[in-house]
Amino acid sequence: MESLGAGRGARLGASLIVLLAILSFWPNIAATVLVGPIGVHNEVLLPFISIDEPWSRATSIVRASGGVTISFADGRTASTVGHELGGGTENQLVEVTNQWWKAAR
Repeated sequence: MESLGAGRGARLGASLIVLLAILSFWPNIAATVLVGPIGVHNEVLLPFISIDEPWSRATSIVRASGGVTISFADGRTASTVGHELGGGTENQLVEVTNQWWKAAR
């Protein structure tokens, strides 16, 4: 009888470890970056870890062959490289974000 209880506890422990592993990577799985006149908003399924970056903290907006990368003073980046861009083209993104960035400086 004791071995049944030990087996159930081991399975529960393993299940909790798997659940914690999934939850720790979940924000990386389902993240959306919204770019607007105020700045860049990293929105994830868990809203308490969303991050806002105002244009005043942007350090560069670079268009390369793979996409557009926006860098910030704290070392964070927002990039279209390897990601889907919705709502316009990369050229439009560079043009509009540069306007917002210049207005914030």
